[in-house]
Amino acid sequence: MGLTSPAQRFLGCRTKTNLPTTGNLLRPERHDAKEKKDRLVKQERMKRNFDKNAKDLDPLNENDSVRVRPVSLKDKIWMKAKVLQRLDERLYLLKDNKRIFRRNRVDLRKVPNKDDSETKESTPKVI
Repeated sequence: MGLTSPAQRFLGCRTKTNLPTTGNLLRPERHDAKEKKDRLVKQERMKRNFDKNAKDLDPLNENDSVRVRPVSLKDKIWMKAKVLQRLDERLYLLKDNKRIFRRNRVDLRKVPNKDDSETKESTPKVI
């Protein structure tokens, strides 16, 4: 694809102008199947490379304690919250002591409950 204006790429042909132009330049361009195939091959290669390091996060249960990533970049402290409900595959409804809000699973880290830590500590160690 040569040098084209955004309008030319969007419309698929050159826009009319007062400057002398041949009729061939005003006809819509046909994009061949090879360009489309090359673009799809490139997208598949990018997806394959991305998926090499991607991993699915474990789902959270209701009443799980979590830490929520701060929305503002200047904040450094992750706030505590409880999971009220799973809204979607990656979206959760949360509650802290002030409000109810939604967050993506990427912004949540599960915190071990106090009950879990007590049971681990009370288990005798075998030597």
